This record gives sequence, C-alpha cells and structure tokens, in this order.
Amino acid sequence: MKTLTAALTVAALLPASAAFAHQGHGYKVRHATQQVQPLKVRVSCQRFFSDEVIWDRPNGVFVDDLRAAGYNPSDSQSIATSVCRDERLVDNPEGLGDKMREILASNPPRR
Repeated sequence: MKTLTAALTVAALLPASAAFAHQGHGYKVRHATQQVQPLKVRVSCQRFFSDEVIWDRPNGVFVDDLRAAGYNPSDSQSIATSVCRDERLVDNPEGLGDKMREILASNPPRR
C-alpha cells in the first residue's frame, strides 16, 4: 500500500457581517465587510499497489479536514471516498487538487 497526499489551500470569502441602516421608508445596506479565511484540506488517499482502484480509500486526515472545513460527517466521508476512488486521479496530485477545488466551488462547506 502507498499513500498519496496533496495539500490544498483554498481562500474562501466568508462574510463577516452585513450592516443595515434605517433611512427614510426603507433600509439601505452598508458595505458588508468580507474576510478571507484560508481553507486547508489535505487530500490523502490510501492506495493499493496497482494503478487500478481496488481497495483505495481516504485516510482519516482527509475526512477530518473536510469536517473541519464545515461538511457534516456523512458528506465528508462521501466526498473523500469519491475523490480517492476516482481512477483518473491515481498518482495524480495535481488532479486531486483540481478535483477538490471543483468540489469546494460547486458544493461549498457550511460554516
């Protein structure tokens, strides 16, 4: 068995707050401040000796990082498993990073 790990850091814009001020008959939105908080997900998969996906599975650190990012336990396990079992990503650290960025963009974690 071998372990393939790709560290991935993604900056996500998370709103700090939105301020509203009463003005006349309505409400006017003040400029909401945005904070950039880096999000680090270590994509780590336990690989079998072959290039075929046989017993491949995510390592605990991958699932834990997804949970820390804001995914619930079942979504974390599901995402990590699907990434690690994708045959196109075997021995492809750049592909692992690209796939994880795609997942984070299309299905962002809830914080």
